[in-house]
Amino acid sequence: MAIKIKPEPLWAKYITEDNLPTDDLKFLCEIIGFEATKKLMINLPGFKFSVHAHCNQEYKNNILLIII
Repeated sequence: MAIKIKPEPLWAKYITEDNLPTDDLKFLCEIIGFEATKKLMINLPGFKFSVHAHCNQEYKNNILLIII
């Protein structure tokens, strides 16, 4: 999925780490940083994604094979 990056709107200068509107965005900010979080807010409003509980299973299996 190709996403065209939008220029930063005027209102974006008022967003700070302290006034992010949801706990999800605050958590995301802790992981990927403020600028990346802000870019997601600007370019993907309403977009939902999830990290599946078993997304790392293939990597864990590979590690087990290497250890054995």
